[in-house]
Amino acid sequence: MGRPTKYKPEMCDLVHKAFLCAKEGLTDKALANLLDVSKATINQWKKEHPEFLDSLKNTKAELNDNVEVSLYQRACGYSHEEEKVFCSSGEIITHKVTKHYPPDTAAAFIWLKNRKSEEWVDVKEQINYHKADEEVSDLEIARRVAYLLTNAVDKSMLKNQ
Repeated sequence: MGRPTKYKPEMCDLVHKAFLCAKEGLTDKALANLLDVSKATINQWKKEHPEFLDSLKNTKAELNDNVEVSLYQRACGYSHEEEKVFCSSGEIITHKVTKHYPPDTAAAFIWLKNRKSEEWVDVKEQINYHKADEEVSDLEIARRVAYLLTNAVDKSMLKNQ
């Protein structure tokens, strides 16, 4: 017989709280460190305790959903109210303002590349249709990039009409 298990059913709640409190979301290895067990133990608990595995899956899904919403907001741009604090003649003054974040092209590209991958592939992937032994000049690559960009603009204009 091995050592007695350190597993306790209340660890499911602890897992949920730990993941939600972590800015970047905990990995299984970090969770093992937090619970003072090995990663192998975490994996064993996943097999032996379905409620523990469900807790991990649900918490990670919740974190992923939050990031997805944030990425979408960043891609499209968003505004939110915030309270600014000023000090005037020793008196603290607060004022509500609307802070605006413009759309971010990198976030938009990530979103579209993952959600509409057939239409939003990297230029390198599009250009690599030629044979591996074919020499392609920089000018030819530039022409192909221009062609792809023109098609992308044409498609977006058609959708907006």
